[in-house]
Amino acid sequence: MVTRILNCSTEMSSVTDKSVSTIDDTNEMQFLNIRENELVHQRFLIVHGQVSSVTGNDDKIVVNHPTLPAIEFPAVDGYFKAVVGLEAGANELEFEYMQRNTCICKGSLTVKMEPFTDKPALRLAVIIGKDSPKTFDAPPDSRGPGKNDLDAAIRKLRCSAYLWQAFMAEQMRREGFGFRTFNLEENYEKDTMFSDDKQRMTAKVHVVRSTRTVAEIRAESYAQQWKPLVGEKHKPLGQMELAQEALLKTGWFNDHNVVCLILDSQWDKKRGIVVGHGAVGSQSRNRRLAVYGSYTTHAWPGNMHEVPARFLDTGEIDKKYVYNNEKQSSKLWQLTNIGMGEHLHMCAVTMGPTNSPSGIASRGYQNLNRAFMAREPGWEGPVRQEDEAGAHWHRTDAVRLRHHPFMRLPSDQLPSVVEKTETGFEVLAVDDGLLMCNESGLAMIEVKVNGALRGYIEYTAENFDCRKSGEIFATKEETIAVHPTQVVLDLDRLRKLAGEWQTTDSIGLVLTTGQCVWNRFNIRELVSILERQTDHASKKVFMSSQLWWDRPQDTNVYFTLLSAQDCDSASSVSKLKSIEIFMGWRVNGIIFHMDNGKTQRIGKCNSDEHHLLVLKPDDDLDRIIVNFGSLIEGIEVVTTKGRTTGWLGTSNGKRHVLKPPSGYAWAGVSGYYNEWLKSLTMLYSKSD
Repeated sequence: MVTRILNCSTEMSSVTDKSVSTIDDTNEMQFLNIRENELVHQRFLIVHGQVSSVTGNDDKIVVNHPTLPAIEFPAVDGYFKAVVGLEAGANELEFEYMQRNTCICKGSLTVKMEPFTDKPALRLAVIIGKDSPKTFDAPPDSRGPGKNDLDAAIRKLRCSAYLWQAFMAEQMRREGFGFRTFNLEENYEKDTMFSDDKQRMTAKVHVVRSTRTVAEIRAESYAQQWKPLVGEKHKPLGQMELAQEALLKTGWFNDHNVVCLILDSQWDKKRGIVVGHGAVGSQSRNRRLAVYGSYTTHAWPGNMHEVPARFLDTGEIDKKYVYNNEKQSSKLWQLTNIGMGEHLHMCAVTMGPTNSPSGIASRGYQNLNRAFMAREPGWEGPVRQEDEAGAHWHRTDAVRLRHHPFMRLPSDQLPSVVEKTETGFEVLAVDDGLLMCNESGLAMIEVKVNGALRGYIEYTAENFDCRKSGEIFATKEETIAVHPTQVVLDLDRLRKLAGEWQTTDSIGLVLTTGQCVWNRFNIRELVSILERQTDHASKKVFMSSQLWWDRPQDTNVYFTLLSAQDCDSASSVSKLKSIEIFMGWRVNGIIFHMDNGKTQRIGKCNSDEHHLLVLKPDDDLDRIIVNFGSLIEGIEVVTTKGRTTGWLGTSNGKRHVLKPPSGYAWAGVSGYYNEWLKSLTMLYSKSD
């Protein structure tokens, strides 16, 4: 069971409550998930509808558009789903419900579409070997020009991406976040999404030639399915490494989310694995990449007209020619689900979701067809919204996606400079629990036991009013801002979220910011923070967690208090006179000069380059900003009056802000060092 604190506007008793319209007893067409003249920002839209008092399992819905070719989708017992194309402006759609080629009911719907280009776009790419034959695996009847060549791969990847885009918008709508989805990089060219092949704005697919041969791409040590024998091992990153290598040579890879298809994947019957394939995703800061092999591409639709046929294809998969995972996909329509769905999961990984209790990120993509279709092979009756099973995002995935910059809506408030700055998370011990801090603001706190989600708290614009009114329980800090920068989690609240646990259980937190940056913390580490206390001058002194990438080896540890032993307070007020930072290739060391003439130092303070920040009597240390990786890469010291050393060092690594929580003051620092300053820990205590 997962405990949640929800957006009150989306706490709904049933799936049908999320529908816009209700069905009456008249023979009238109703649209269930969109209103007349509603505004969306994506090119394709999934429309759910129903004609009451109609039975029939071989019906269809025909959607006519003023300028686009007609689209047909199956309908069952009056219920239908259809993926409709939209163009900029007002789209006046006509729906015809057909039984035995006779229209028994018509409905009209106007949908407004305005492209929203003021946000990053997802890029699509096909990676090919330098000697690639430019074909992908396919059964004999699906081979040939335009069927399993590079042109077909481009069309199929484009169509798949537009289906993902439509799926994302519908799922986010259901979660109360509006028709929110990602953009695709588009170009004005021949549009393969419809049968007319006219010139339109359509998704651009980059063809990227690798410097690797096909044989190298298909090496078994790069294959995800390969199981090494004793003494053998996989390449570290496999197909991800090969794709990154090819993309880096393009010059445009940095700062883009890229979804790749490896064209030269192949079913190796002798070894019983697919070579040249890996289903992997990366969330690196400026190289966010999803990689997938082409072994299922033959089962994907190449345009919108082919979507129903692909999701209804009950043909057997012949292992003589293509891969068949008999446990999941003995039929072609099931392979369509797995290929497009698993690739969607990898695409989503670049924006946040990884593994969840349910939904697409929990192998729910095996039901992907149900998001688009009212009919499924072997299913009696219509596939309604409540029957879509795994074809959804878990609520925590939806909250994370809602805050990703790629998923912005025009109505979203633009993030401030502080909110856009990627800062690290701090988890600090305070008298009444654990204080979680992030200057960008927190969007969600998840509690996991042995890796399984037990509960979560979300902070969204959609539930802010409910937090302020008390409709949702919230502490004072949680009602100050949409994304609070500080949240105290006491042990009682933690237990309510996590439920029962054993002393041997692994208990952790996942913190997500309002910009969809997130980090994990193990509860043992958090408990140790509460235990990291010492006494000085009759005051309790807390310690923050150590800032390091890996625990430094062969280093000296230095512990210093920012007040001399004869001081009667652990606070640095009127005690700290100046701070001197010594620089080399990175940060060498720091000297704290006290007003009684004593000094406290950490690190090696003998380099020629040094920077002195003098504090006036009414000023004090406010915060230390650091970037750290394998060592302290850069540093900036800021006083309570706003005086600063300026940024010293590089901007490599992760950024963290060391600042005592409200009601506490600096007491000191500790850290590890050898030739360079390797780590820093903040010491703080209750203010007088």
